[in-house]
Amino acid sequence: MQGLDLLLAPAVPSAAPLTGQDDVQTLGGNVPLRLAVLRLTVPFSLLGWPVLTFPCSTPDGLSVGVQLVGRLGDDARLLGLGRSLKAQ
Repeated sequence: MQGLDLLLAPAVPSAAPLTGQDDVQTLGGNVPLRLAVLRLTVPFSLLGWPVLTFPCSTPDGLSVGVQLVGRLGDDARLLGLGRSLKAQ
C-alpha cells in the first residue's frame, strides 16, 4: 500500500446473500459463501492491516459489502473515517 492512504475493496463477491443461502455464484462458478467471503477479507487481516467492512447500497437497490483497508498502524485514522462515514 505504499503511496496509498486507503483502499476500497469488495468484502463479498456478490450482492448480500439471502438468509440461509450457503453458496454464491461467481465468475468461477458456484462457491461456498464462507469461502467466497474469506477469499476477499482474510489477506488483509493476515497482513495485520486495519480493515472496516460495512454494507453499501447499489443504484439498483441491492446491498453489497465493502471494506476499507488502512495502512499498517493507521487503526485510529481508519476508525475516525468510519465514524464520519456513519454520521453521513
